[in-house]
Amino acid sequence: MPELSEKGLRLFRLLVSQIEASRISAHDPKTFLGYGQTLDLLNLPPGATRGPTDGKTLQLNGLNDLARWIREHPKRLPRLTGLIVSKTKYDEEDGGYRMPDVPGKGYFREYKKDIEDWTWWLKESEKSLAFDWSPYLPTDEMFDLEDIKHVGFVSEGAEREATGKVRQRSQKLREFAREHFRNQSRDQKLHCAVCDWTTPAFLLDREIIEIHHEQAIRLAPKEGRKLTLKEALSMLFPLCPTCHRMLDAKPGDGSFTVPQLRAEFEET
Repeated sequence: MPELSEKGLRLFRLLVSQIEASRISAHDPKTFLGYGQTLDLLNLPPGATRGPTDGKTLQLNGLNDLARWIREHPKRLPRLTGLIVSKTKYDEEDGGYRMPDVPGKGYFREYKKDIEDWTWWLKESEKSLAFDWSPYLPTDEMFDLEDIKHVGFVSEGAEREATGKVRQRSQKLREFAREHFRNQSRDQKLHCAVCDWTTPAFLLDREIIEIHHEQAIRLAPKEGRKLTLKEALSMLFPLCPTCHRMLDAKPGDGSFTVPQLRAEFEET
């Protein structure tokens, strides 16, 4: 079986999450993901390789890898990457006109099809939306309590205390959490779990919603037991910087849980 790269896997997870959230309709290509929208959802790190256009950047960050993995897979998988389309009439490849809300020519060439075989593309899109992708997503992502504890750490001192492996796993879990909460939200943005605030893109140049591990982590399984990604995510919440700090400002030198602080907000 061909191996899917980390970049390709990240894009694969994103597409599957959009399908599971019923955000894409097989009968309306306008609901398919545009190049820019997909990049926004991927939230590429600052050092990611970028091309001259959004489409080229996507190709360098998982699109080509995912398409190749699907084509080379021993089982005939639906051509999932056709759910990513160009939203403009500009053809990135030759600068000419191309109908909007359709995949680039590279999609058709990857699967040895005519570059305007719309009927085949729409059939593959319908298959992709109805297909059960869960058996093809890796289930071996495991984390322990140290990884979770360091997800929300922002101080240099706390980072130094963590081992290299813990830092690496906690960073990976933090990225999974951001992607998970973004895909679960109504507008595909990170929202504070207490006050619903979201980072204003027109004002700030980076995401400042933080990932917090709930105090209930004390009730989690003992040290040494590995947790699945689903179990680890259940212990995390997205919080704005203000609410994150308010958690430890409970009168009487105590701490709020996220549900408790949210209830306080709802009562005011």
